[in-house]
Amino acid sequence: MDHDEGMSQRVDTIVEDDVRRGYRVKELPENLLRSLREALDGEPTMPQFTHVRFNKITPKKKRLINEEVIRRYHADIQNKALLSSARLRELNIERGEWSLAQEERMKWLETETNRMMRSLYSDGFNARDEWATSLITITTRIRDIFEAGLDEDGREVSPAADREQLLRTFDRWLEYTPSTQGFMDAKYGEQFPGGKYDVDSDYRMMLTLTPQSTASDLLNEADDLREKLGRYIECLDYREELLKLQVRQAKMLAESVEQRRDMTEEMARLYICSEICTPTGVATGHLAKTFDALWELPEDVINWLLVEIFFFFEGTPDVEGARDFLSQWGFIAAPELTSANGAKVSSGALQEVPSSSIDSPPVAAMPVDSSPSMIPTN
Repeated sequence: MDHDEGMSQRVDTIVEDDVRRGYRVKELPENLLRSLREALDGEPTMPQFTHVRFNKITPKKKRLINEEVIRRYHADIQNKALLSSARLRELNIERGEWSLAQEERMKWLETETNRMMRSLYSDGFNARDEWATSLITITTRIRDIFEAGLDEDGREVSPAADREQLLRTFDRWLEYTPSTQGFMDAKYGEQFPGGKYDVDSDYRMMLTLTPQSTASDLLNEADDLREKLGRYIECLDYREELLKLQVRQAKMLAESVEQRRDMTEEMARLYICSEICTPTGVATGHLAKTFDALWELPEDVINWLLVEIFFFFEGTPDVEGARDFLSQWGFIAAPELTSANGAKVSSGALQEVPSSSIDSPPVAAMPVDSSPSMIPTN
């Protein structure tokens, strides 16, 4: 059985077990336990717990959730100081704080980054460090062959001029990524027809002048690795741009009637479908004495709970690989590490904006400042 097949069976077993039991038990990370202990100093009634049990939604629970949402939504909709998302969007466009062009750009970036992440995932995204290491090794070997100018039998077949040209072209070719096309045009464009750098032209030239077929094979490997790393860098650039736009949009709509309703729904689902429990899953009570008191939990604890119950409802397997992928792309907080002396070492920061989902694999992404139900799933 290969690694992928073994992982797939493990994931299926975990999901099937959650479905059969109808609940999932999660232990709070140490940093969240500290937050609860610190909150206890200012609020003596703050509940202290180490494990949480997430339960499936039943018709009765759904009714209780809807009652809480309707009660608060009806109060909000009669409050003239609260505006709708559509009205807030109109006002921000009128004031020049937002634009239709930004919305279209967001849609394109969401589609493109989702496509690129799916592609990178299928190419073995978790091995990207190996891609870089392999590329360094291969390029060193190629450079040695180009510098020597010897064929497979050790005979010198490349004149000095060809060797120098090969090395210059090789270094230039390695500089290229899709995101640096403009830089490459400005630096080398005059040497190519139309004034635009042509990476394929450099590649063909190296294949023609190389003194060894071994170098041709190595160039093919290097080209594949360079292309993967280039797509990864380009995707990071796109995601950074997307997140900046999402921050602006999230702040613009943060207190709209619809956003308040959606957040109330998620908090109600959390309150009604979650319980404090023992490590073995025996429920011992609500996360808070009342629904209103739930909002008094530390913010990082609430964020974590919303993420985890969203994963449970969506059937996202509780496996390290899925979490690792999401934390690497910034969808969720990376696990907090501890150094040898016991000090906290953060391996990543929780993004402060909602984000789009990825069609499987991997799993749907979870936002922090908006409700999980707002995120499209597979």
